[in-house]
Amino acid sequence: MKTLETRARIIQAAIELLRVSNPLGVRPVDLSLYTGVSPSLINYHFPDPATIISTAAAAALLKQARLERSWLDDLTKDASSAIEGWLEIRRTWAKANPGIVAVLVSPNVFKLNELPEWVEAERLVRDGLAVHISVRQQGSAHDARKMSEFLLRLAFIAPGEIKPEIKENRLQLVLE
Repeated sequence: MKTLETRARIIQAAIELLRVSNPLGVRPVDLSLYTGVSPSLINYHFPDPATIISTAAAAALLKQARLERSWLDDLTKDASSAIEGWLEIRRTWAKANPGIVAVLVSPNVFKLNELPEWVEAERLVRDGLAVHISVRQQGSAHDARKMSEFLLRLAFIAPGEIKPEIKENRLQLVLE
C-alpha cells in the first residue's frame, strides 16, 4: 500500500510542477525536493523523466475529462452551445496548465497513447462530443465520432479559434 501512496504523491507533485513549468522542469531531483521522496525511489517507480511527465499529464487530463464529460452529458443544451461551453472549459484549463498542455500536444513524443488514463480521457470527451454532434448532424455515428476526434485535436492546438455554428440545420466548426 505504501508503494501506491508514494507513486500517487510523485504523480501529484509532477502535475503541480507541470502546471507552473515546462516539461523539462520536471526532473527526479525536483520531485524529490517537492515530495521528500528520495530520487532513487522516484527512479524505482518511473524509469525515466518522460514516463513521469506522461503519466502526470495523462492523469491530469483524465481528471479534467471527467469534468468536461459531466458538462457534455447535460443534453438540455443545444449542440453548438454545448460544444462552445466545452471549448471554453478546455481553454480555461489549458491556460491554467500550459506545461501539461505542452505534453498533451505531443502524444507520440511522450507515448501517451500507451497509457490507460490517456485512452480513457480521450474516450470520455470524444464520446460526449459525438453525442452532441450526432444530434445536429444527419450523418452516421461514425461521422460524429470522427468530427469529435478532430475537434479534440484542434482544442489543444487552436482552442481560441474554433467557433461551432449551426448552418442549414447542420453543425459546422468554423476556424477564425
